[in-house]
Amino acid sequence: MNRRLLAVAAAIALVALAGCSGLMGSDAPEGETNGTTEEGTTEAELTLSDIEYPDGASADGIDDAEAVVAAHGATLNESDYGIEIDQTTVRGENSRNVTYAVRSSLDDRRMVRSIATGDLDNQWYQNATHQHANLTANGDTRLRVQESSGTFEGTHRQETAGQLVNDLLSTGNFTAEAIVDRDGETLVRYEMTAYNDSNQNFETENASGHALVSESGVVHEVHVSAEGTASDGTAVSFEASYRVTALGDVTVEPPAWVEDARAEN
Repeated sequence: MNRRLLAVAAAIALVALAGCSGLMGSDAPEGETNGTTEEGTTEAELTLSDIEYPDGASADGIDDAEAVVAAHGATLNESDYGIEIDQTTVRGENSRNVTYAVRSSLDDRRMVRSIATGDLDNQWYQNATHQHANLTANGDTRLRVQESSGTFEGTHRQETAGQLVNDLLSTGNFTAEAIVDRDGETLVRYEMTAYNDSNQNFETENASGHALVSESGVVHEVHVSAEGTASDGTAVSFEASYRVTALGDVTVEPPAWVEDARAEN
């Protein structure tokens, strides 16, 4: 697997715990038309020259991923949000899937997080003063409660996973394709037109990706996939997605297991 994808995988792992171009393929869902993109997203009656762009992006494409991510973070850092992350890696007959989800209410200072991979299924609930954990591995469940080591605001900023978004946007060149509407918000859909593979030990045979970015710079969705052959002839593939599922007013309630955790600790 190339260095860029290793960086993406590492970024996802860190979230859970706290070039030459390839042959491009389409990642549009089967049956998708020019008038419809992802679920709940339709093509708007606007052109790429009709809207404003955040720093790092333009009607041509994403020119500076770090600048776009800075705008993304500036909004999410000051707002309630929901985020889902999914990653699947395959090497030969071996595969690994990681799913991560977080919902955070900045005003109420409440956050729920979860990660699932293989026999691991961990959940956390955090309020202004304490972190509660429900940790399951190989069928063994442990409940824990401890005082938070930092501020809620700091955790809220960290869980936006800005580094992961930057890594995904840096896997290739993203070109502006169309203006779309999702739930009443105007977004630009960017398609990956070139994939950055700088490691000769991994030959990319197919890659695709897209991103949906608002005028203010919020990256509502970014998805990247690649497949190819390792230097030893083993087939390898990688797929990762990041999606903002809620923004602006998020309700977070303590999970049912929190009372048991408090009673045990």
